[in-house]
Amino acid sequence: MYPASDLFFGLGYAMAQDRLFQMDFYRHVAQGRLSEWFTNLPLGNGIRLVQMDMLLTCFELEARTRAGLEEIPDRERILLERFAAAQAAGKEPAELEYHEVVTEGGEKVFRYIKAIPMAQLCLQCHGTDIFLETQVNIQELYPEDQATGFAVGDIRGAFSVRRPL
Repeated sequence: MYPASDLFFGLGYAMAQDRLFQMDFYRHVAQGRLSEWFTNLPLGNGIRLVQMDMLLTCFELEARTRAGLEEIPDRERILLERFAAAQAAGKEPAELEYHEVVTEGGEKVFRYIKAIPMAQLCLQCHGTDIFLETQVNIQELYPEDQATGFAVGDIRGAFSVRRPL
């Protein structure tokens, strides 16, 4: 007879292995590299996967999510702080967004930023109760990552888009 702790360790190990594909899948999404796995599939409405990859590459999601708060441009950092204050005042994180048209270097630019609230699924890797195998994999893939300890509804960051007009 094996102790219950061995059973739960085995269960956790098996579940973490299942989540590794999910983590790798979302990493490919953030990098705009899904077409490496699924070729140039049609997504509907005349859009193909490689076009979606090109769009996601423009957002630079992976690089921006790895940037520390000190590396975020002042304008975006201030907006993130405002989003956090608005959430503390009771506003739903999913509703927190801001847009403006500014002049940068003599050129008009549209800027849009929207808060990214944590969902239940996100807690598998970013919550407080993460399986050991998942923690090991995260440490191997992202040794500097400290994106844990979140709860559902916490603001994890923001999507930020800047387009010249």
